Amino acid sequence: MALARKGLTLEEFLALPEEKPALEYADDVLVPPDLAIEIISPGETLREMEAKCRWYVENGVRAALLVNHRDDSIRVFWPGIATETWRSRGRIDLCDVVPGLAIVVEDAFGALNLD
Repeated sequence: MALARKGLTLEEFLALPEEKPALEYADDVLVPPDLAIEIISPGETLREMEAKCRWYVENGVRAALLVNHRDDSIRVFWPGIATETWRSRGRIDLCDVVPGLAIVVEDAFGALNLD
């Protein structure tokens, strides 16, 4: 089951039982989601994650966020527009993508449990 195909909201997805269905990397998504969020994990490089986010927006995703806990930044990838990097008290306005959605960078990192 792909998140985009089922049309789940983030809240609905997070409310699924612990054994969530695996989300495949673009294998069976028929309609691209409006927003993709990637968090760099140990073993992943910044370069490969940037390439993944660029691929998303080149293939119909309206915005992709790359969350980098190594330097507490969030990079925003938009189709046809230069990438933006946000830090600390920056506020990312995503209302054009998801009505009412804005992310305060500092709050996003405070919500991450990286232990």
